[in-house]
Amino acid sequence: MRKYFLLLFFILPVVVAFSQQTITYMQYNLLNYGNLTSYCTTTNNDQEYKDGYLRTILDYIQPDILAVNEVGRSSANANRLLDEVLNENNYGVTYQRADITNNANSYIINVFFYNPEKVKLESQAVAQSVLRDINHYRLYAVNENLSKGDTTFLNCFVTHLKAGYDHEDEELRGTMTRNLMNYLEWNEIQEAVLFSGDMNFYSDSEEGVENLMEHPDDLVRFYDPVNKMGDWHNNSYYAQYHTQSTHADYNGCAASGGMDDRFDFVFINKSIRDGLHGVTYIDYSYKAVGNDGQHFNKSINDYPDNNSVPADVLNALYQNSDHLPVVMEMEMETEIGIAENDLTYPRIQVVNPAQDKIEVKVYSKEVMDYTVQIFDLTGRLAAQNSEKLNPGSTILNLQKPDISGMYLVVMQFGNGKRIAERVLVF
Repeated sequence: MRKYFLLLFFILPVVVAFSQQTITYMQYNLLNYGNLTSYCTTTNNDQEYKDGYLRTILDYIQPDILAVNEVGRSSANANRLLDEVLNENNYGVTYQRADITNNANSYIINVFFYNPEKVKLESQAVAQSVLRDINHYRLYAVNENLSKGDTTFLNCFVTHLKAGYDHEDEELRGTMTRNLMNYLEWNEIQEAVLFSGDMNFYSDSEEGVENLMEHPDDLVRFYDPVNKMGDWHNNSYYAQYHTQSTHADYNGCAASGGMDDRFDFVFINKSIRDGLHGVTYIDYSYKAVGNDGQHFNKSINDYPDNNSVPADVLNALYQNSDHLPVVMEMEMETEIGIAENDLTYPRIQVVNPAQDKIEVKVYSKEVMDYTVQIFDLTGRLAAQNSEKLNPGSTILNLQKPDISGMYLVVMQFGNGKRIAERVLVF
């Protein structure tokens, strides 16, 4: 399909060459980094030692985006991670981080880092703050046409849901995920979205999982990239996907019991699964780093030898946390092909896929003329309409073409701005 898009991009006068980059996303619970407790102390969870272990792990994975849980709430810990860990790497990347938040007033927080050579932070918000914040980070791809607004967006939501097996714990996980889904609905976020974190789910029958994966709107609901849903807890069938615990025996800080829970996830929405808005999951790239599938109910460094990562990385994973990091790769288009996108107003959002009609949401700050055109994959004009926009939000309901397939919606505004979005017509 993509080769036809290239053809279309050369046919239309408003389009430029297609380009993309690979984004490595990493989600990791750092186990009370900089947060001393009665059980995680300087003896069994020393921060300086953890810094060294993290450098080893990061030099191996080399993430473009890193989301971490269980960082002590002081900004000094987030700064230390950035300055003394991530930016002391051996692969030449100078990371940046988002602002930390703690609306929930928790002892531990999420921190979010990114490689500014590939993506930059457009905005951030808190989606909900029951127990702990669920953070929303909106990133855009870096390219040479950024001054014209030509880019692709990725929304990353990061969480650390309530731990525990009791009914009250499950209920709280349900509340937090329900709040997230309401936020997605209220803000009409249907472009590329992922949701990552230590979610503490034991099975897919939990309300929290159902909130994410059984939402009535398929453009809002989430999907498991590896499609391994079920009863994960202490179930050897899912051994390859377990993320906790790296330790079989209790050391006073890390959880014990060996590898028998899938607590850490990166979920994706339909846009990423199907590549609807320029970000596409790369098949078979999702993995729990350091899990070879052979250490069910064992420490990751027990017999048999774990050769899934180098020996120094395996030791660092064991020593640093009771969780394993989850890594996933995506293809991210750096240019959508139009001279101007939605870094400036007006902005548009095309609802995907289109079934009864093509719905385009337009956001304008002033009265403005516009022309909307719909092209098929050969460059043929399938539909056209011209009207006047009023300030605020406007929903355009356009007649969809009779033939199913991928189309390009191009809007020309009175201020000279042009925007294009793809739409899949059923």
